[in-house]
Amino acid sequence: MDTSIVDEASSPSSSSCSTNDEMYDVFLSFIGVDSRKTFTDHLYWTLKDARVDVFIAENKLRGPKLMQAIEQSRIAVIIFSSGYAFSIGCLQELEKIMECRRTLGQMVLPIFYHVDPKNVGKQIDSFPVNHHGVKDWEEMMRSWRKSLIEATNLSGLVYMKSEGYEGMLIRKIVDEITRKLKSTCVDAVTEQAELDSSIQEISND
Repeated sequence: MDTSIVDEASSPSSSSCSTNDEMYDVFLSFIGVDSRKTFTDHLYWTLKDARVDVFIAENKLRGPKLMQAIEQSRIAVIIFSSGYAFSIGCLQELEKIMECRRTLGQMVLPIFYHVDPKNVGKQIDSFPVNHHGVKDWEEMMRSWRKSLIEATNLSGLVYMKSEGYEGMLIRKIVDEITRKLKSTCVDAVTEQAELDSSIQEISND
């Protein structure tokens, strides 16, 4: 995988430090049973220590409020683990994240935690059939599969059990996120200064 770990391809140059539509710096997408009390928890608190505003869903929060939190985040961090692709809730988050990447220019960082990226996109092929008569199940499956493939093809970071200490991985992730957040803030300040200058010139004419 590319070591440039934060996806920048779709991030607009006009990203700002804070707008009415952005409430969080980072949204963490993960499946709790795999990493909530270990890797994800350590990443969350390290980001908080770095003064990064992080959204992490508690008490199985679902529905419109969760989707809104995704929309209002500047960077989405997807922690792909062995159980991620088998969770309907995670797949719904992923689908929303990839939609926000396309429509809002949201930055996306995939982390492959103890899983091979090549296998993540294939996991949904063994997803259970629709036993509960959910409407449009096949259509949802196609959309989730598309989102998985799209996300796993982004620049990300792979961490296997044999690759050293988790703390080093977390530090690398936090450093890259804070660097990118600062970079977009500088871009916004520069653009605002140029805009103010242009307005001033017009006013003086």
